[in-house]
Parts: sequence; structure tokens; C-alpha cells
Amino acid sequence: KRTQRKNQKKNTINKTNNTQTKEEKNNHKDNTTKKTTKATTTKKNTTTNGGGGMYFMGPISSSLRTVDIQENSGQFGGGIAVNCEEGTCAIVSDGSAQLQQNTATNKGGNFYGGSSAQQNCGLAAASSVQVKNLQLVSGEAPNGGGMYLQSCAAKVEATVVKGNKATSVSNEGLGGGIFNDQTSLAFKSVIVEDNHAEGSGAGVFMTG
Repeated sequence: KRTQRKNQKKNTINKTNNTQTKEEKNNHKDNTTKKTTKATTTKKNTTTNGGGGMYFMGPISSSLRTVDIQENSGQFGGGIAVNCEEGTCAIVSDGSAQLQQNTATNKGGNFYGGSSAQQNCGLAAASSVQVKNLQLVSGEAPNGGGMYLQSCAAKVEATVVKGNKATSVSNEGLGGGIFNDQTSLAFKSVIVEDNHAEGSGAGVFMTG
């Protein structure tokens, strides 16, 4: 009987160790950072780089609740910049997050998502930007006044892009609302309204 009890204890310990090992493996595979931001106002901040209001490094899943990002400026993504070189980068709201009157000196007045590299497309680590339930209002940039997307793939859902401007005269001013730069893009329930471009694509400009 004593021998049987010892063997049972050994088996229990081995099973526990095996379970822990599997969990560790799963945690190692999923390296996505998860963040929640609530009841926050980010206003009149300036950077010479990206993300005047907020900057996210992917892979990441961020939830914005009652967040107001306004009158910020940066080189790209005056309101929010998401650096997504690989994996999935999701910026999701319950509808209470608003980006307004943010400006960029280069691209993406209110929002920038992606990476200039776009080197992992077609691989398992390919970058994917997901945006849901954001309000992008009255942003300005030379190109992509409301939003500039530059990843392998992107999905924009239940988002309002309104009253944004692509202001560049020398560089044509493309994509008043959205500039899609070689991204495989999917839209679902998106409102693109009353945007302006000095050049082409007042609402949406796409290049492949």
C-alpha cells in the first residue's frame, strides 16, 4: 500500500509538471501585450517622432474607454501611432474613444498604424492592424489626414472618419480621410464623411 501511495504521488507530480510546461509554452507563443486605458484625456502634446497623443509598440491589444485624444502633433500619427512590425496590433474601443484635431507633419493626422518595413508579409509573423469603434475627426496631415495604414493587412470596423484633411500641395495631398499604403484592407460598417484632399482621394486613397 505504501508503494502504491508513493507511485500515485509521483504520477500526480508528473502530471502537474506537464501541465505547467504546456502553459509556459502557450504563454511563450502568445507574446501580445494587453492594455486598457480608461477615462483619459491626452491633449496638446508634441513629439518630433510618432504618436503625439499615444504610441503603441506591437504586437498589442489595447482597449480604449472614455478616451479623448485631441490637438496633439507628431511626425506620424499625431493622435495615435501604432508601430506594428509583426503580429497583430488591435486598437479597440466601446465607441467612447475620440481622436480629434490631431496633426502630423508627415502622415496620419489622427492615426497611424503599421511599419515602413512591411518585410514579413506572407509569413506567419506578418503585421496586421485592427481598428474598431474609433472616431477620427478633424485631423490633418500632408497625406492621410484621418488615418494612414502601412501594414501587411488591416481591418477597420465600426469607425467614423469625418472632417479630416490631406494638406500637402507639393506632395499632392492624398487621402483626406484614409491613406492605404500597400495594405490588404477590409472595411466593415465604416463611415467616411466630409473629408478633404488637396490632391486625390478625399475620402480614401489606396495604393498597391
